Amino acid sequence: MKNITDYLQNDPLHYDFTDDCTESKEYQAKKGYEKYFIYRSPKPDGKEIYPIALSVMEKNYQLYGKIGDPDSESKLLQNIYSLLWPEIKELKSEYMMNSNGWIYSDAMISIQTTLNSYIGRKMPEVFKKYGVKRASNKMCIELYETDPVFRKLLNESEDLANLIAAYHTLGNYLPVCCGFNIARSGYYGTHDYFDLTLTKIKEYYDARAAQNGFTDFLKSSEVKIMQLLHCEREVVSCYNWLNSFDGWRDFIQKNFLQDFVDASNQPILLCKGHSWEYPQVQDFDEFFKNSWQIIEKRSRRMIEALKKKASKFI
Repeated sequence: MKNITDYLQNDPLHYDFTDDCTESKEYQAKKGYEKYFIYRSPKPDGKEIYPIALSVMEKNYQLYGKIGDPDSESKLLQNIYSLLWPEIKELKSEYMMNSNGWIYSDAMISIQTTLNSYIGRKMPEVFKKYGVKRASNKMCIELYETDPVFRKLLNESEDLANLIAAYHTLGNYLPVCCGFNIARSGYYGTHDYFDLTLTKIKEYYDARAAQNGFTDFLKSSEVKIMQLLHCEREVVSCYNWLNSFDGWRDFIQKNFLQDFVDASNQPILLCKGHSWEYPQVQDFDEFFKNSWQIIEKRSRRMIEALKKKASKFI
């Protein structure tokens, strides 16, 4: 594990936090799609419908072991959270930490959900080939090993490659309340898009500000939280988290999300036509480009804040 000083002195903008979740130097030396699909390789259970993917997962597990999720295994990320958001541990917020003092975390912009949709749009014939209705992580592992059309598709998009590289960097991580990172994604990850998450959070703050006594229940702040979490989690933790900020602008500022909103403080949609009601990505090229650029901007913002905070302890 790097400490924060080492992290800041060694290209923090591009540091992959999965490297802090393994001792494998071989894994840490990997890059790009190869590294991504190794990370996405679960321990095989012998029940796969993708036989090549099964053998690849077995090989990856033997070579590199389990590569942990930074949300739950990166001590470096936890140390950064503690420095940038000291109030979480100072207040001992149970809705923000588990019993071991680990701060709940979320990778804001996911890749796999969008990649699955991208494959479905560009290579619909694979559904018939495998007898399935939707693409999956394991299907992509198999296609990466066996299908030159799939590799060509990946290599055609420089912005997708840049998003893969930015996925596990600092700007894509956020401390969140208990249960938030799974519940906000929705069924089959339909709403696993942080621009949509922010639109619903802003609706919550707007509804809270407008609430005065009895209001139309369907427009109430309670409903906005229920919608945000797809009624899949207790809403109290999310209330406590969002209410710990003075409002929408304070939420954006304290979470270094200034690059996710426009000059009018409205959430920036990652591609045209994107909305809570219509979450399916329509323009993948625009989505990939906007996503990696906004992650990088937030990384720069957070790194500058870290440097200022860390300098007080040196």
